[in-house]
Amino acid sequence: MKNTKYHKFIAAVAVFALSATFLLLDDEPIYFADGAGDHRSLRTGEENEGEPTDDPTIIDQTSIDETMATSARELEDRLIGAQPETTDDNILAIHEWPAAEMSNIAEGTYSISRLNTTQTNNDNYGRVLLYVTSHMSRQHKMFLKYCWPNILARSALLQEADVAVYLNPGEGERKEAMDILNNTFADQNLKVYLRAKAEKQAGAKTAMYEAITSDFFSGYDWVIRLNPDVIIRDDSFLMQSMADPSVLALLINCSRRGTKVHTDFFVIKPDVLSAKAFPLTGENAELSFTRSIQESVLDNGSHRWIPDTSPKSSRCRAGEGRDFYQSPIVHEHYLHPEICSVPKDIDVSSELTDAWPPAWSLPA
Repeated sequence: MKNTKYHKFIAAVAVFALSATFLLLDDEPIYFADGAGDHRSLRTGEENEGEPTDDPTIIDQTSIDETMATSARELEDRLIGAQPETTDDNILAIHEWPAAEMSNIAEGTYSISRLNTTQTNNDNYGRVLLYVTSHMSRQHKMFLKYCWPNILARSALLQEADVAVYLNPGEGERKEAMDILNNTFADQNLKVYLRAKAEKQAGAKTAMYEAITSDFFSGYDWVIRLNPDVIIRDDSFLMQSMADPSVLALLINCSRRGTKVHTDFFVIKPDVLSAKAFPLTGENAELSFTRSIQESVLDNGSHRWIPDTSPKSSRCRAGEGRDFYQSPIVHEHYLHPEICSVPKDIDVSSELTDAWPPAWSLPA
């Protein structure tokens, strides 16, 4: 059933009512936690900076967003009767890699094997799947062509991993996208889930939802989920933690007040993942993911926060606001010359969406 303007209006009214309720809780100053860790009073403008506090007059942004998003989603789903779609079995069927001369590539699942199971099974942490999601923007193409060959060469962890890519570019870009992936991951087992073009955020949610419900991660001990523009600069902490049997997840916290788990990069045991963590409705992905692993991972301390990766601003990006050499995981829309090798005759400046990050030191 299609959404109607009436349904959306009712959901919006519910969200507004919840917001007003929070503002009228009592007469004490209420501090609103923003992503940068500053707390500004909604009534007086007074700021409260510092470490997390148990003061009941401080309400975490994450808690408010989570409650409002959940209530609005549940109301809208009841009104509309939203149901997740299932994936066509024909699309899930595995096909051989498209021939070089093939220009029109249909939706489907394509696979090419180069290594046997023994070669991709590490004695310390088992089998690892690198799960990449991309709509293959020009920026993603640049990172895959100019950065990822060096990222793979520097990382023993990634060299042993199988690679799966959830790919949803435009039809006219499928051939180029498949060629880029085949060249970038030329020495690894590669599987591509080629799907219809989708909006950026919707595609990212669907990628995880389909992976979990269709068992993409079956047979793997760990899954590393990331976007092509997220760089693993240093994998030492990841490898050390993955070898610890008590650890179920390696995460990045996007909130300096409370907990909001980053979804553009995480390392996790697939057994703890739930399709409910990535709803196909409009809920914030980080909030739903955080809630889904709250009991199984966060509450029992079976996770590790990846050091020096939490953003220092309100943008939920790994290493945001930190120097490039400080953070082991970096999500920035700029090609750092130490990692990315761009041919001298190619000008990529017009393709970059961000300027050189102010926190980054200039390359030597």
